Amino acid sequence: MEPKNQALEAAKQAARCISFDLSLSSDRVPTVALVLGTGWGNTLHLNNERSMFFDKIDGFTDLIHLDGHERVVACGDLNGRRVIVLRGRIHMNEHPTDENIPDMVRLQIQMLCELGVKSFILTNAVGGLEDNLKYGSVVVANGLIMLFAGAMPLYAGEFVSPAKLLSPDLQDLAISCAPKGLEVRFGVYSMIRGPAFESRQDKNLLILAGAKTVGMSLLPELHVLALYPDTEAVCLSLVTDELDETADHTTNQKRAGDSAALLGEYLECIVACLDA
Repeated sequence: MEPKNQALEAAKQAARCISFDLSLSSDRVPTVALVLGTGWGNTLHLNNERSMFFDKIDGFTDLIHLDGHERVVACGDLNGRRVIVLRGRIHMNEHPTDENIPDMVRLQIQMLCELGVKSFILTNAVGGLEDNLKYGSVVVANGLIMLFAGAMPLYAGEFVSPAKLLSPDLQDLAISCAPKGLEVRFGVYSMIRGPAFESRQDKNLLILAGAKTVGMSLLPELHVLALYPDTEAVCLSLVTDELDETADHTTNQKRAGDSAALLGEYLECIVACLDA
């Protein structure tokens, strides 16, 4: 069997596992998924929540601990709407320690598509690349720079256009839902593979290319979603370090935690305003 067909079968099996363990009824299968990255993982409180760890799902084996990422799949109600949530994600930059990481990066998204999810809210923490882009603000991606991102979890012949997944309607909705006290604006997102943070020289290069933020995720998810033409996505990036700062993971996590209440309110508004 071709690798991409094996991946599809693995995604279908993972979807069945989630559906059984989280008791998803056929008449209330979630069509909205939220991938909660650094700083976003504990922002949402779901009603009637059921959850399971990634490593209890077929296809995820021997996952190492990643600070700031619980690796939990949760399902519940948010403003009366059934949603599925990944509290934490698997990153491509974990690959050197585990050759199975690219398959799991792909699986974490493909299994949700096989469940029937159509709309994705993807979140992460980023560095800001403008003087007036302060930590605690959110940037809605309206463009992508992909040249520096490294390998993606795709197989030969899977030619995709991830930028097509960025829904203008969802982008506008994300801007309109900003709660009082949370600055939200548009900007071009650029990914570096990591786990090393970007240098001052990297920032200068990315600024020349037109980037407003830089992070270590989002693009792998968009590449996988591009295999499903009936899906759409919006990418929300929380700025945790500013242009003239040297990024520090501990500081980033603390700053992200300070924004948790506003971020939760923000996500709830977006979900509530999505088309049924």
